[in-house]
Amino acid sequence: MSQPDSSDMNENFETYYGGPVDSPWIAYFGGDYELNKNLSFSLYSSRLKDAWNQYYAGTTWTYPLANDLALFGGLTYYKAVDEGKQLLGEFDNNIWSGRVGVKLGAHSVALSHQQNNGNDDFDYLRLSDSIFLDNSIQYSDFNSPKERSWMARYDLDMTTYGTPGLSFMTRYARGSDADYSNANSVYMRRDADGNPLTDQKRWERDVEVKYVVQSGSLKDLSLRLRQATTRATAFESDLNEVRVIVEYPLAVL
Repeated sequence: MSQPDSSDMNENFETYYGGPVDSPWIAYFGGDYELNKNLSFSLYSSRLKDAWNQYYAGTTWTYPLANDLALFGGLTYYKAVDEGKQLLGEFDNNIWSGRVGVKLGAHSVALSHQQNNGNDDFDYLRLSDSIFLDNSIQYSDFNSPKERSWMARYDLDMTTYGTPGLSFMTRYARGSDADYSNANSVYMRRDADGNPLTDQKRWERDVEVKYVVQSGSLKDLSLRLRQATTRATAFESDLNEVRVIVEYPLAVL
């Protein structure tokens, strides 16, 4: 393991919420199955040795109603339990999210709900962005203890309007009821008086424009400009952020 500020390839793993973990290895096993072009399933299991066992199940679906009209959605579910030496404390957490939407021609609108039923932050490895939840977005994961959140999202594909490769996205998510009253010592967050944080809230709004080059030597190069605004109570920082994201696939074989 190597952190981005070091050339050492033998450093500890680090989780997003629990921090450095003196775990010797991590492994995962699973797979995806596409029943048909409208329905797929995923099942995975992973172990961060002496820290956690995590299990994941997910499904996505689409239901065409007409040539340019379709419903779509999906469900995701995670469960995490402490393992071995309990390097991140004792916990038994589960979190889920569900999404439903409608696509009409170039436009799609979706609504999602997410809820963490555990007493601790639902954690994952830093640098891996390895949490596949509908409301885990640019800055906020909406995965604090007992937190529930809603998100509305709109996408527009400009190909229909004569500009292939250009798309637009905006989304707004709001979380509430985050409660650290029963968190373990690793994930506990307290106020200035030493009391566990309760009734914490936050929201995030993202706006993105993306363009994918359609031809020439730079074909498939994608450029994204994304702006995020977040506001929260004591457990998170307020943020105004702009990201420029460039992706270019390389064909090795």
